[in-house]
Amino acid sequence: MSSKNALIIFAKNPELGKVKTRLARDVGDEEALAIYHKLLAWTQRETSRVSATCIVYYTSSIDDHDPWKANKKLQADGDLGHKMSSAFQEQLTQFEKVCIIGTDCAGLTTELID
Repeated sequence: MSSKNALIIFAKNPELGKVKTRLARDVGDEEALAIYHKLLAWTQRETSRVSATCIVYYTSSIDDHDPWKANKKLQADGDLGHKMSSAFQEQLTQFEKVCIIGTDCAGLTTELID
């Protein structure tokens, strides 16, 4: 792991009816949640090998039983722009370079992030 670089991962807590809501309109809440779990697993697998310190920012509570071997924090209150700005500001006090990603891009790979 690099002490100069950080990867912020914005993750929604996987709760029925609260994730992939636009998709849920077509496939239902349960299928949307199942898809989100797959996307979380993909993101976790690909980010576990990056050459940066990973910090997962959750929306509502920190999940100590998730598979991420990363620092875990809560997102700030406010809209997405404010949440992202707060996370960047916090991590830029400790790291030279900071990148932020979400959890719903199945094409994201370790190589792309690095």
